[in-house]
Amino acid sequence: VERVVGRRTDPVTGKIYHMTFSPPETDEIAARLTQRADDTEEKVVTRLENYHKNLAPILEVYPDILVRVDGNRNKNEIYKKVKTLLSKREFKPINIVIAGAPASGKGTQCERIREDFGVVHLSTGDMLRA
Repeated sequence: VERVVGRRTDPVTGKIYHMTFSPPETDEIAARLTQRADDTEEKVVTRLENYHKNLAPILEVYPDILVRVDGNRNKNEIYKKVKTLLSKREFKPINIVIAGAPASGKGTQCERIREDFGVVHLSTGDMLRA
């Protein structure tokens, strides 16, 4: 819940900050940050319930290719594990699905994967909100 409620977006650059874990570099940036309407404590409870309810059936479809990575660690540790796993894959094109609860760091990890592996990052959340 804390990760969602503290999340802010810079409307100028699109960069996502967290007021506690990854605060903006300057007061100027902090002053222009916005918060999504659904990044409230009340709404995140519903979002988390839906996430857990909807994830289980999806995971059942892909048991042979599913790889789980513990997302409750430092983002650099998480990415080190993800990069190691992806570097071992020897197939093209590559399709990767990153699933995680609201504000779990999916976007951060996806951008790093995009930069290192040259894949396209499509955020289903962004597409559904558009």
